Amino acid sequence: MNVRQSGSQDESAQISLPEITEQAIAEGTPDRPFAETHYDQPVNFRRLLMAIVLVAAFAELSFAVVNTSAMPVYIKSLGIPKEDFWIGAAGVAFILVEGLLKSPFGLLGDR
Repeated sequence: MNVRQSGSQDESAQISLPEITEQAIAEGTPDRPFAETHYDQPVNFRRLLMAIVLVAAFAELSFAVVNTSAMPVYIKSLGIPKEDFWIGAAGVAFILVEGLLKSPFGLLGDR
């Protein structure tokens, strides 16, 4: 690999890389401390999926608890008649909109 150094007269300064041997790969080196043991283990997808599902479920549960405890107080403070109906309508509207738009916005966020 040729690298140009600033202020140097030599245009083709060489960078020497350490030689990687099979023994260094098998034993591990400071550059690669895990050698062949850490990354070659199979991934337990069921365990990984369960962890993701649990985290998502607790996040949704905490969001629902906050909404259901705060929304009635907020709607009552506005003085809206038939407050029980509007509390339910707001909850249902949130669930429908979240269900419809979560995937499209997730795809946009992954770009």
